[in-house]
Amino acid sequence: MRVAWDNAIKYGESAKGTDGTRKWWEILKANEHIAHKNALKAAIGMAKMYKDAYLKVRDVALKWKLRLREFNDASASRASLAIEYRKNAEYYRSKQEFPLAKEFEADAVKMDAEELKYKQKAEEAHKISYELEESEKWYIWAQKTAVLNQIRVFIPAGVAQVALPPGLVD
Repeated sequence: MRVAWDNAIKYGESAKGTDGTRKWWEILKANEHIAHKNALKAAIGMAKMYKDAYLKVRDVALKWKLRLREFNDASASRASLAIEYRKNAEYYRSKQEFPLAKEFEADAVKMDAEELKYKQKAEEAHKISYELEESEKWYIWAQKTAVLNQIRVFIPAGVAQVALPPGLVD
């Protein structure tokens, strides 16, 4: 059978041969077409799977960036409130209303603690967002590798490589 297959390849190269060789040549071309079709289908499926995962990771990274912004806003808000409360405490001290001054000073300390808490949360959000953005590169690499591996698996040795659609592997 292998001899007939090799003869079919030779026939294709020389355009000469018997009817049997011609038949093998037609079978070879049909099998190549099926192999290309299957390889392309598998490669596109694999590319879609990795692209979907990549888009999910990118979406989560974007959400963490939004949280980072919210944490930074909350931190800045607490800082400005602490300043305002300290001004109020100073005002009431100057008016000799010490209980109110003490209350505003306690509120200022509370706002300082909340500011610090939100700064820490912002740092954590930044770290998570950065790590997710860095992992996006891995998804792109994995997608290309998986697509090329699918092509390698589905295209037998000696068969011409399949032409990939533009953008599938850049």
